[in-house]
Amino acid sequence: MELFVHIVYDIVRWGSGAGRVRFIATKRFNLLLTIKNFFQNLNLFKTSSQDPSIIQRQRLTTRLFLVLIIISIIIYSFYISISTQTKTIIITNPSRDEYEQLWKMHSDTVYCPCSQIVIPYSNFIEIIPKFHQLCSSMFISPEWFNMYGAVEFTLDSLQFAGTLGAHFFKGLAAFCSIAEQTVINSYRVFSAKTFITNRVLPQTIFYNEVSILVDKFNKSTFSEFYRAILLARVTSQSNAFASRIAVDDMFSIDNNYRILLTPGII
Repeated sequence: MELFVHIVYDIVRWGSGAGRVRFIATKRFNLLLTIKNFFQNLNLFKTSSQDPSIIQRQRLTTRLFLVLIIISIIIYSFYISISTQTKTIIITNPSRDEYEQLWKMHSDTVYCPCSQIVIPYSNFIEIIPKFHQLCSSMFISPEWFNMYGAVEFTLDSLQFAGTLGAHFFKGLAAFCSIAEQTVINSYRVFSAKTFITNRVLPQTIFYNEVSILVDKFNKSTFSEFYRAILLARVTSQSNAFASRIAVDDMFSIDNNYRILLTPGII
């Protein structure tokens, strides 16, 4: 009797479990069927027309539209996942060292605006020229010129040498004056120019910019001096430079912009 009860109980339990499984499967099938019918009949472009071909075309358009939307969302999500997220961090009044460190780490994105965009060269560049020691010696002083005029030469050759020497040193004084005036004028023009930047430059880049500016200044000054010397040379060769003493001071300029002066007798 006890064995029979167990068998009946197992049969009933098995039957009720199978029924639940069939019920769950049927419920899932009905849900899938409902979803399928929903998408088959979905029409986002519905009109008042009852033409089956038009309705079918509208449904196809709806499906294509949904597919494109889904593809776009997938592409956008993928792009967001692999793209670099930019976060803006503002540091108020950073020190020079802090800015240099930030530049090394984030040179492409760090930005520090300048409070003054236009800055004259004279505010941060000072050029102190050094001239040849002859230009500050006694040999181009009026006292040295007068010494030749005060000395009396008895021999014709010595008298000629004394006269030549006075004009020779005056010529050197003229060259020194041309050099000094050329540098002064060039530096005046250079100082009036302005450096324009809208962001703070790192120290290395700023030094490179200044080095380029100074190099341009040197080249332009040399060019101005070279033109002045060529003009003096043309004047000398036309025999107007020292015609009173019948001497033609021949001079030239080498690649280092040094004047080579050679007195010669006409």
